[in-house]
Amino acid sequence: MTTPSVLAEIEARFSGFTKTQKLIANYICEHYTQLPSMSTQELAAALQVSDASIIRFSQALGFKGYLELRNELKKDMANYHATDSRFLRASIPPDAKMIGNMNISDLVAYKDFVCLKDFYENFDRTQVQDIVDIINKCSKLYIVGFGTDSIPAMLLNWYISIMGYNTACYTNGGFMDVQRITSIEEQDAMIIFGSPRLIKTEIGAVEVANKKKACTIFIGPESSIELSSMCKMSINVSDKSTEFINSYVTFISLCNMIVLALYESRKEENSKHLHEVEDLLPLFDIL
Repeated sequence: MTTPSVLAEIEARFSGFTKTQKLIANYICEHYTQLPSMSTQELAAALQVSDASIIRFSQALGFKGYLELRNELKKDMANYHATDSRFLRASIPPDAKMIGNMNISDLVAYKDFVCLKDFYENFDRTQVQDIVDIINKCSKLYIVGFGTDSIPAMLLNWYISIMGYNTACYTNGGFMDVQRITSIEEQDAMIIFGSPRLIKTEIGAVEVANKKKACTIFIGPESSIELSSMCKMSINVSDKSTEFINSYVTFISLCNMIVLALYESRKEENSKHLHEVEDLLPLFDIL
């Protein structure tokens, strides 16, 4: 699947739509990642059209109503972000007119670059300082990332912990991790990494943190709206490049920003702790 089928159907029928239907179609194609959480009334209000117009548009596509269209789009998105679909898209040759002849290695590097470029052009850099302030104020920092999201979670935890901060990293999602996450308190904070494919453990972790009134920070693509909307703070990283591992270029870059900004925020204290760590490494035969 190279395009969610509902969007492909909209594109195929677009020329036959009425003016209002084209307005609805354009909005859905541009904001389809937000649709699973939008009701008929919310979509109608965003477009300043009637609820009936949304329903008629859904029926024009062959659905009984908007709810059925929304559920089908949600299924499409799950299939679109599946690992086998991402591998398939990664193997599709690029548009020769846009980026010329490329082998697969060139294509991956190019899409990584595009992903980073989009991130830097749209990223609100003040959010890095906001995260630094939260980390410096919290009693303990919980860093959570399951599946491939464990990659940025472990990287961020490693560098923050060796600067002397009280951190805990949870990446397995098993009973032991879940049980430990429940020990989070109001004075703590949680950074959770998410991807377009949600798992119940991620939602559960945020629900626990919210129940304990801890500060929650989501880092992930805009399409993970269900998880990001649950958190006090959300940083969207570009997910335009959805092939296998590509999107993590932006995750890692953001982690580096946070780590360096955190280091600078308490430079003398952090430098002293890092030096103490280095002095102890020879005890482990680490040169």
